[in-house]
This record gives sequence, C-alpha cells and structure tokens, in this order.
Amino acid sequence: MRPGMECVLDVLRGEANRREAPCAEWLDAFRVAEQERILPFFAARLRQSGAVVPVPILDEISCVEHEAVQNSFWWTSELGGILEAFAAAAIPVIPLKGPMLAERVYGSIALRESRDLDLLVTRPDIDAGGALLNKLGFTLEPRPNKFHYRWHRGTSLVELHFDVLNQMEFHFDTAGAWKRAKAREFLGQPVRQFAPSDELLYLSLHAVRHGFECLSQVLDIALALRLLTPKIDPKAYEHGPAAKLRPLIVLARAMAMRLDPRGDPGPEICVRAVTEKHMNNLADRLWTELLQRPATPLDGRTEQLFFLAVESTASGRLLRLARAFYVMVAKLTQKDFDFAAQFGVRQPGLVRLLRQFRLLARLCSRNPT
Repeated sequence: MRPGMECVLDVLRGEANRREAPCAEWLDAFRVAEQERILPFFAARLRQSGAVVPVPILDEISCVEHEAVQNSFWWTSELGGILEAFAAAAIPVIPLKGPMLAERVYGSIALRESRDLDLLVTRPDIDAGGALLNKLGFTLEPRPNKFHYRWHRGTSLVELHFDVLNQMEFHFDTAGAWKRAKAREFLGQPVRQFAPSDELLYLSLHAVRHGFECLSQVLDIALALRLLTPKIDPKAYEHGPAAKLRPLIVLARAMAMRLDPRGDPGPEICVRAVTEKHMNNLADRLWTELLQRPATPLDGRTEQLFFLAVESTASGRLLRLARAFYVMVAKLTQKDFDFAAQFGVRQPGLVRLLRQFRLLARLCSRNPT
C-alpha cells in the first residue's frame, strides 16, 4: 500500500479518530489525496473528524480549503455564464458530473475537484451549441473525438457532448435518458438532470471507461449510491440497453463497497452468478492496484484490454474483439475531419460518409494525402 493511503482510507471511512499518525504520514496522505483527485473532500472530512493532528496539518487543511473555494468559484462562474447563454438560446443542456454533481452528492460544490466542464446537448443542437461557445470566446480543439468536442478559453476547458460515450464501446440509451431527464434549476439557470437510474449508470460507465484510474471515480459512485439508491427502481435495469450494462453497475458497486464497506450496497441488480463472481474478482484486482500505485490514464490499447477484462463470458469477449476491430478499421482520424472541413462538415456521422470519398481520392491520386 502506498505511504499515506491507509490514512486516506481511515478519513474517508470516518475512522480518523483511531489513528495517531506522525506529521510525515499525514503529509503523505495529502499527496495521495491530491493524486487521487479527492483532496478537498479529504481535507473537509479530516477537519470534521476531530482527529488530533499536528499543527502543520491543520495549516495544510486550511490551505486546501482556501484553494477549493477559489477553484469552485472559478468553475461555477464559468458554468453559470455558459448555462445562461444556452438558456437564452433555448438549447437544453445536461451538466455531467462537475459542480452540479458536487452540490447534490458531495454536499458542496467546493468539495469536488473540477478540471473541466462536461455539458450534454442533443445531437441536433451540437452545432448551435458549438457556435454559442465560439461567441463566448471559446476555441474548438481540432482533434476529433467519438462523442464530444473540446472547447478552450484561457484555462477553461468545456467538453460539449452529443453523447455520453462511444456507443461502439458501451450502448447507453442517450435518447431515452433525455426523455427521462427532469427539468430543474442550477446556478439560477434552467437545466436538465438525469433520472436517478440513468445517473448511476452513467457514473458507472464513466468509471469503467477510465478503468477506475483514480479514487475520485470510486468516491463519486459511493456517495451517489447513498443519494440515488432510494430513488431507483431496480426494474429500470431489466429492459432495453440498460439490461446489458447491469454488470458494469455491479462492478462499480463492488468498488464502492471496497472503499466504504459500511456504505449503501446500492439497488438490487440481478446478474448471473458467474458474472457476479467475475466482477468481484475484477474489483479485487482493481482495488489492489489502486492502493499500491497511482493509476495512469488508459491509452487505446490498454483501454481495449480493460474492456475485454470487464466481459465475463467468452461470447462477450469475442463480441468485444469484433467491435474493437471494427472501430480500428472505421476509426475517424484528423485527416477525415480536415477533409470534411473543406465542405463545412463537422458532424461525425457525415464525416464518416465523406471518409469513403477521401479514401477513394487517395487511391486515385498519385500524391495521396
């Protein structure tokens, strides 16, 4: 286990009072919490615990709290202005994770770290949303993505989603989620919010897509289970695309229970015994790796290997390999987007159609580009 990790877990589990650690061990814990992107929540829980800690650690807590307030003020100001512009343009939007999740699940916007803003709009609104961000001074990042566009303005990054993830990897019913989403206000502006069953599934998918690379993704799920479980009807996962994604919720729930064994076990999800065992074994491995070393973001190869590891059956792994092969062959590249841009096209679906003409032109040209 990494130095400081045991302190971090004691604080998150409400057991900090039983530990009398030296200053160096507490400083290690702060470093681990920063690596795992849970520093504001860790500092707040440590202060609330009433644990006896050295004076330098109290100063460290105050420093973290001050920076967290500044960070949350910055991101809520950015988000508030964007949401106001979207509301004026009558573009419905669902804020994903970020300040809205922090307010509801963590209890305060300042307790969850933000590094960007993720906003989901419907596919027909993606161009209008992009044009609006451009008017607000954001610049589009040229690198293409499978389900969102990245916009920069100074140090601010907005990921404008037309989907929550690559549907070739995991099929999330985005259209159905939009229909089930409820209208509410956030930062004084109208927004939509996923239904509880969709939000838990989305958080599970997000963690799986990143391979549970840091403790913050596990903490999101552990805290969300407390809030969302009473509002979720398990039958919501028995039909449609969600039925095939039930194992991912089982895996996410297993990870949350390793973080907080006394936490909410979540809604009753019925899966085959072999799947339940597979997900628990995978959670054991992931949890051990998380405790021993900081995770590194998945690259394309390790991402596909992890998605294979998630599959509990041979048929599932075979289908996953077939999908990965299709994605590799049909994957859009920067050249595809550059070619389509000559015709004013940015929508991935249309770019994919024009890709065939680019490849044909390349075959027919003596100087392929």
